[in-house]
Amino acid sequence: GNPLSGAHNLIEDGSGGLNDTITGDPLLGPLADNGGPTMTHALLPGSPAIDAGDPAFAAPPYLDQRGYYRVVDGDGDMTARIDMGAFEYASVPPLAGDGNLDQAVDGLDYLLWAEHFGDDPTLDPPGAPLNGDYNDDGVVDGLDYIVWAENFEASVPLSLASGAERSAAGPVAVSAGASGRTARVDAAIATEYGRDTTAARADEWRLSLAIDALMKKRREVADA
Repeated sequence: GNPLSGAHNLIEDGSGGLNDTITGDPLLGPLADNGGPTMTHALLPGSPAIDAGDPAFAAPPYLDQRGYYRVVDGDGDMTARIDMGAFEYASVPPLAGDGNLDQAVDGLDYLLWAEHFGDDPTLDPPGAPLNGDYNDDGVVDGLDYIVWAENFEASVPLSLASGAERSAAGPVAVSAGASGRTARVDAAIATEYGRDTTAARADEWRLSLAIDALMKKRREVADA
C-alpha cells in the first residue's frame, strides 16, 4: 500500500521516520489565558506551526479554540493560511476594539458590537472581540462600547502591518489620536439623528444606526 504520510503535522522528535512531517521545536507558550473561554498554548513568533496547516482543508473552522478568526496571515507574507493546532497566530496582534481585524478601529467595528449587544458570547460563539466582546469578559455590553470608543480611529501603521518586528501577544501600541475621541464618536452619531435630544437617548442613537445598517443589508439579501 501507499506509505503513511504525516503532511501538515508537526512532531518535535522526528526519529519515528514518518514521511512529510515538520520536525523541531513547536515554540509553544505555556498554558495560559490567551483570550476566549479556555486556556490555550499560544504559538510564539517563529513557530513552524504558523501558516503551516493544510491549505486544502475543506471548510476550515471559522474560529480557533479561543473564538478568534481562524484563517489569518501569521507570517507576514500577506497571505492568510490556517495554522496547525488550536491557536491561530496573527502576525499583527489585533487592536483593542478592532472586531473585524481590518487593522483599523472604525464604524464597522461599532456595528459589529451593536449587532451582538446583550449577547452572552460564552455560549455560541465563544466570547471574543470578533463578536463585539472587546474587553473579553464574556458579555457584549456597554463596557465594550467604551473600549471601542476609546480606540476609535486607531490603526496599525503600514510599516508594522507589512513586516516590522512584532510581539507574541498583547495589543499593538498605536496612538488613537488626541483626547476627546469618544466625543468625536458621539458627535458623528448625533449628526445622523440631530443634536436636539437628551443625553438619555445616546444609546438609542448608537443602536439605531446599527439596526438601520443591518436592516438595509437584509433587504439587499432578500432582493438579490
